[in-house]
Amino acid sequence: MNRAGRLVSNVLYTLNAKLVLLGLSFVTVPILVRGLGVEAYGLYALTAVLIGYFTFLDLGTSQALVKHLSEALARGEQQRAQRLIETGLTLFLSMGVFGGLVIGALAESFALSVLHVPSTLADAAQVALRLAAVGFTVTMAMNGLLAVPLACQRLDIVAKMNAAIGSMGLIIPAILVSTGFSLPSIITTGVLLNVAGVIILVGVTRRLLPDYKLRFGFDWGEAIRLWKFGGSVLVSTVAAQVSLQVDKLIISALLPISRLSYYSVPFNLAAKMLVIPYAVGPALFPAVTEVSALGLSAQLKGLYLRTTKALCAVSLPFALLLLIYADKILEHWIGADFAVQGTTSLRVLAVAFFVVLMTQPATDVARGVGRPGIGAIIAVIDALAMIGFCFVLISWLGIDGAAVAFLLATNIGAAVFVLIVQRTIVNISAREMLKTSIARPALAGLGCAAALWGLRPLVTGLASLIVVALVVLASYAAVVFSFVFDRGERSTLIDISISFFRRKSQRGVA
Repeated sequence: MNRAGRLVSNVLYTLNAKLVLLGLSFVTVPILVRGLGVEAYGLYALTAVLIGYFTFLDLGTSQALVKHLSEALARGEQQRAQRLIETGLTLFLSMGVFGGLVIGALAESFALSVLHVPSTLADAAQVALRLAAVGFTVTMAMNGLLAVPLACQRLDIVAKMNAAIGSMGLIIPAILVSTGFSLPSIITTGVLLNVAGVIILVGVTRRLLPDYKLRFGFDWGEAIRLWKFGGSVLVSTVAAQVSLQVDKLIISALLPISRLSYYSVPFNLAAKMLVIPYAVGPALFPAVTEVSALGLSAQLKGLYLRTTKALCAVSLPFALLLLIYADKILEHWIGADFAVQGTTSLRVLAVAFFVVLMTQPATDVARGVGRPGIGAIIAVIDALAMIGFCFVLISWLGIDGAAVAFLLATNIGAAVFVLIVQRTIVNISAREMLKTSIARPALAGLGCAAALWGLRPLVTGLASLIVVALVVLASYAAVVFSFVFDRGERSTLIDISISFFRRKSQRGVA
């Protein structure tokens, strides 16, 4: 399979898994909110936020390991690849243990002194945070092992594992809540599922790289190279986590914990749009790394332009759907109170997350060619702006202020970052970018917006909302396929899709 076909295939597998999880989350989130209650669900959301903050403890090593291992495998450098595997495993386990100890040590003081939780939830908050500490350690181990299939560009394996574990991580907590189990039971389920993920990845690594040893070791030269690349990624990761999560921490500090639930549901719903760039990123990053390592600049430019066009075309209708139908989605999905409290936030966040996801190709290109520092500088500026905007706007506008702060912060550096990458790495002008990758998706998006707005009076319940959304999205997909994609892109998409579904049907028959 050629590079373009392999990239499309990897994106399809990843997107398929993420869409499965997205569909399940629409079913399970209302069950969790109603079963746990608004306050406990806010605590559940905050626990996930804290784990997200501590992912910076990998020091950017995850992407660095994927990059360097991908280069070593592409060039046939077996001894270097072995050193990278050993060093990576040692680093991730060490950082996981350290991070788990830090989270566990801070659990009691954080639960009692920082969080605005009712006294009835104080004990549950401490237990939840200690379980999150264990979960962090296991998750770090799993992230280290994930570098192998990612570097081998076997995202089909990663997608299958994520779909299986992620589905159980959504279904089992919903069942537990429905049968009377509490918040700690939900978090324990997630920890055990990640343990299963570690076991699966050990077997995957041995199958993909049978000539390599899965063992601990440490090479200072490789570690320094990982840290050198990872330093900029670390800065970007920490800054990105601040931009993505600090609004929730400030809400929990300034407002009642129930307000966090009314904000977290719209935020998490809007963030589901990132399912698309998160499907593209793991496929594009090692592809860019391979092309860059082999000095294929023309192919790098083609990858960037085509990926950006596809990302814009696929993401735009979902942003428009959230923007136009925010109130109806929240009302018919969660309840009227969430529609009243969260509609404005959801609309603002839909725009903000669309801006965020459109920077994904530039991020992967910058990191794939070994220049992650560009994104790091912009990410720090965004994070500092986010903190300042949040303190001012949340005090003034409540949870809607947090959404506006996120929109303003993400727009500060996005355009600058993309322009820098295009001019200094890919050698593309803004005019060429607009003409090649943006203009046609934007025209198709205008038609989609008009259709959604015109059909809005027909949406009177969840069933009619789903029908209208499916009809408009199907029509939009037909327009994109025939008008936005060129003949070569259509041919590649058809061939890979046929192969993709044929393999799934063959496994189903077997």
